[in-house]
Amino acid sequence: MMGLGALAMIVGVGITGCKQPPSCLDAPECRKLGRCSVGPKRVCVIASDRDCQQSDPCRIEGRCTFEDDACVAGTDEGCRASEHCHKSGLCEARAGVCVNLARELYPACAQSCKTDGLCAQKGGQCVALSDYHCRRSSEAKADPDSACGQQGRCTAQNGVCVATAEEDCGKSAACRRAGECVLQDGRCVATAETCKASEVCSRLGKCGVKDGRCVPRSSADCRQSIFCQNEGECSVKGDECAVVSDADCRNSGPCKGFQRCRAENGACVK
Repeated sequence: MMGLGALAMIVGVGITGCKQPPSCLDAPECRKLGRCSVGPKRVCVIASDRDCQQSDPCRIEGRCTFEDDACVAGTDEGCRASEHCHKSGLCEARAGVCVNLARELYPACAQSCKTDGLCAQKGGQCVALSDYHCRRSSEAKADPDSACGQQGRCTAQNGVCVATAEEDCGKSAACRRAGECVLQDGRCVATAETCKASEVCSRLGKCGVKDGRCVPRSSADCRQSIFCQNEGECSVKGDECAVVSDADCRNSGPCKGFQRCRAENGACVK
């Protein structure tokens, strides 16, 4: 019969020799990676939102939601509480990470972003959420191909880019090319004076103004244009200069250089 002392010794060895489960909460990977729970193989794993919320990725990057065995940015609330939101403006959750929607350029909005500054997706629609979208630049000078650079619409208001400063209108390509240099009701428009100084006057004969854009006042404007000399577009038709008669062609380059002296379907032909 085993004595009590021997039994105590055996039990003690058994107790002290048994491998205890790891304390994942105290492990470095809990704070660094969110691996705060003991997994099936006695290794530390991420098992819940609570694990993520105890980690640096949650505090710093807003990755506070457990998803597919990882901590991801699952809510705007998690992003807004993060250091990256306070320091870098990354305050909205999209596709598992925190982003700054005011600077986010969505592939689905590529075309509307290029032409109108509608670069972000919200409620299923492409919208402009910041002046950055309208200017496509954080520098003082806007991207020349942006809504700001092309049309002077440099300010985001109610989801669209609008013109708010005459200086922006004056710097735009639309001012130089089409005379649209004056601010009016959120857009840049043309005046009689700006039309006369614009490229569309010298090239296309559009030297007058109508409803805020440049148009030919008469065939006399058309006859002084480069396109009259080169293409025979010498007569006013609606709001454009066009090839209307054989006389337009006979006085132009196509007839003198290439014997295209007859008007047909809006062009000079042989």
